Amino acid sequence: MRTVRDSSVWRITDRFTKGDVVSYPYLWRWQRDADPQRDHGEKDRPTCLVLTMIDAKGMIHMLLLPISSRPPFEGQTAVEIQRLELQRANLSKYGRGWVTVSECNYDILEKSYHFDPSQTAPWKIQRSVSGNPAPEIRSIP
Repeated sequence: MRTVRDSSVWRITDRFTKGDVVSYPYLWRWQRDADPQRDHGEKDRPTCLVLTMIDAKGMIHMLLLPISSRPPFEGQTAVEIQRLELQRANLSKYGRGWVTVSECNYDILEKSYHFDPSQTAPWKIQRSVSGNPAPEIRSIP
């Protein structure tokens, strides 16, 4: 299902959708601050697609939030993932998990050197699982 958002050319995609958990070499803010030339993280990690949209040229734009086994650092905001959902996502080896909502990575699927478009999302974060992080996401610098 693709829907037009107001009068713009942006449409929600049905290939990867909001809440999908995918693998991505997430670049943390502290890594980017330490090396502004850097364009990807050191390892693939589970990330949550918070927004996927198709532009007028058919390109898929993505905002990705990192999932971590560590609690948020000072200055970060994160939503804890319930233990049952970690098990469903095959992430129970973490013990605990958080979706950091105070920073994100942006990528364009068709131009990305780092996102594997052939992967499938093994799990979807549901609003009932994670609460509603939207107010925090709006404040991302």
